[in-house]
Amino acid sequence: MKVRSLFILMIGVAVCVLGVQCATSQKKERSAKDQYQLASEYLARGEYIKAIEAFQALVYNFPGSEWVDDGQYGLAESYFRSKDYVNAVFEYERIVNDFSMSPLVEKAQFKIAMCYFKQSLDAARDQKNTYQAIQAFLTFLEDYPDSPLAKEARAKYSACRAKLAEKAYKNGELYLKMGQTEAALLYFREVLDTFGDTSWIHYARYGIGCALLKQGKKDEARQAFEQVVQNGADEGLKRKAQKKLKEMEKGG
Repeated sequence: MKVRSLFILMIGVAVCVLGVQCATSQKKERSAKDQYQLASEYLARGEYIKAIEAFQALVYNFPGSEWVDDGQYGLAESYFRSKDYVNAVFEYERIVNDFSMSPLVEKAQFKIAMCYFKQSLDAARDQKNTYQAIQAFLTFLEDYPDSPLAKEARAKYSACRAKLAEKAYKNGELYLKMGQTEAALLYFREVLDTFGDTSWIHYARYGIGCALLKQGKKDEARQAFEQVVQNGADEGLKRKAQKKLKEMEKGG
């Protein structure tokens, strides 16, 4: 009889423990959801420091929760919106690497590229981030060619290439002003060979014409200016090329 009573008592304890575990689990899930909602409210109000702290609490305190990938994305987004792009890249990459099955990976891949794009400096300065943005946009487009974000990714990719073309052209322009025509031609031809899909090819052709004219290569220079007149989209540049052609005719 005592053995039976002890057995019944043990079963009762086990059921009670199981019930407590289930209740704790449910409470944990509810807490994770509440934490996400709190962090999201901070983010929506632009209180980025509070949002970062709240999303971090979600990610680190509820690693097995269904809300953890949302929390990780929210953390990355908080850094992005606060313009801390270095930390944003790190947090977006965690989504790609640690939550590869999450539907948020696509957005994270795009935002990684956008972080580099946002850090890209003007054409006269270092273009390390521009190159990284180009590579990141290419990776995104290869992985998600039909994404709703693909159109914007292609536009940003083209903008990055245009910036690199501008830098090459301006390098050529600088060498041309210094009278170093061979160096100038190298940069102008780089624009034609590498960035033929940008509008900077017309400026490069004009620059080539000017460099060749300085070298006394009038026939080749004339061909370059004529290409600008025939194909250039910039009316001001066309007029400059026409002026060069008229000057060459007068000079013989």
